[in-house]
Order: sequence, then structure tokens, then C-alpha cells
Amino acid sequence: MSIIRPERGATLHVINMTHKMHRTSLKILFIFFLVFSWAFRIMAQDVLENKIYKVTAYKSGNNQISSTSNYAEIIPPVSIYIPNAFTPNGDGINDTFGVKGEGIRNFHLFIYNRWGEKIFETTNPRQQWDGVYEGQPAEQGTYVVQVYAYGLSKSARNASVTLVR
Repeated sequence: MSIIRPERGATLHVINMTHKMHRTSLKILFIFFLVFSWAFRIMAQDVLENKIYKVTAYKSGNNQISSTSNYAEIIPPVSIYIPNAFTPNGDGINDTFGVKGEGIRNFHLFIYNRWGEKIFETTNPRQQWDGVYEGQPAEQGTYVVQVYAYGLSKSARNASVTLVR
């Protein structure tokens, strides 16, 4: 069990597990959360892998006064990291190429060779390219990468990756 503070720029979504809340209730809850956060120190306990937390607020200077929420989902802004090289030589270090990111709900990755021919495509952010094209090891060189990532916002990036043999 770890106690964390949600990162700056993230969006807080309150998830009510028992019933749907009306917009008015959500507005009141949000105003309450803002007022409450001024008087109390807010901490969040990670209860699920997908950034869903149970939030506990403690009164500043008095940890015996607290309030615990239902569940809150923290959705970070979309961020992606694209490595610029990989070495598919079977040594277990950087053998595949893939994009890392956070806050991604939908994803599309394209890799093109120097002639503009699409040699790899995936919509699964966990799927990695192993440096193989049409059953053969791809040539050493530079490849063009296009990434489209969607979360609360949209991010489209072009980059290049060098395959080193």
C-alpha cells in the first residue's frame, strides 16, 4: 500500500460505484473538494493499477480528523516517449522498439522505411517492433515513426528511430 500525491496537471474524476450522479451533484462535489482541500491535506491510496485511488483527507495539524472518498480516477495528460535507437541483436537489451506513454486511451503507431513503405503498424501500445519486415531482419538504418495518441487530449508526433545491427 503506497500513499501518493496525484501529479500536477492531472484531471480528477470521481467514480461513484453505487449510482449515477447528476451534474448538479458533481458541481457541488467539486466545490466541496476545492473548499475541503484548502482546510485538509489530501492523500490518495493506490488501490488499482489503472490510477484509481481511494482518497483520504486529513485535517492540517490533526491527523485524527479525516474523511475518505469513494474512488477517484486520476487521468494524467497525454505524454509519449519515443526512443531514437534500438539493437535487435538478441542480447536482451533494447531488442525491440516501442513507444512509452501515460494517459493514453487510444493509440496508433506507424513505422516507415527510407522509401516511405509502411513496414510496421499497431494500435496496441504494448506491442513492440522486433526489427523484422516480411519475415526477414530489416536493414540497419533510420526509420520514420508516426505516433497518434489520444487521451483527454490528442498528441501526434513524428520522429525517427535508428536500427543498429
